[in-house]
Amino acid sequence: MQNREEVIKRNTERRKKRRKRRIIGFLVFLFFMLISVFIILSVTVLFPVKRIVVKNESIYTREEIVNASGIDNDSNMILLSKGKVTSKISQKLAKSGGISVEKIFPDTIKLTVKTATPKYYLTNDGYFCVMDSDFKFIETTEEPPEKSIYIKSKTKFKHNLGETVAFSKEEEELMKTILKLTSNKGFDVSGIDVSDDVNIKFIANGRIVVELGTN
Repeated sequence: MQNREEVIKRNTERRKKRRKRRIIGFLVFLFFMLISVFIILSVTVLFPVKRIVVKNESIYTREEIVNASGIDNDSNMILLSKGKVTSKISQKLAKSGGISVEKIFPDTIKLTVKTATPKYYLTNDGYFCVMDSDFKFIETTEEPPEKSIYIKSKTKFKHNLGETVAFSKEEEELMKTILKLTSNKGFDVSGIDVSDDVNIKFIANGRIVVELGTN
């Protein structure tokens, strides 16, 4: 009799455990189903962009900035890539700089755009190709920009407004190293020549040529 009761008890416990596992499995399945539905709704129906706020400190109009961003009523807050929006504005509006994109849920995008500051320049066919601190080509001028650094490079370029000038990695590192080492040392660098690997030099204070030799 006692053995029979023990068998019944064990069977009952097994049934409870199986039932508990089925309930847990169902709840896990339901949880993932709800998550999946929420994700699908988030990227299709929920969180559409309804408002674009522009903090404009640039030479461009609000309309030009919004159009360049590519954001419209079909844009979704979740799917919107801040990096792609920044890149679009930067390329389409060459003189734009200090670009930031902020998502303010549930439906607002804030764009901040400033005017790029000339930092470097190259010469090309009698014109001056002006770049910002990130080496983005921002404009062509007939006169060299004031307080900017002339760069002479061995790299041949296709100068497309709004695009980053593709210096070689070695050249870019050399230029940044020279500027870093000369900062706060009494040197006002006005030119850097990395066109010759064995004769690297820069111009300091507008008149002193400093020859560094090889890198």
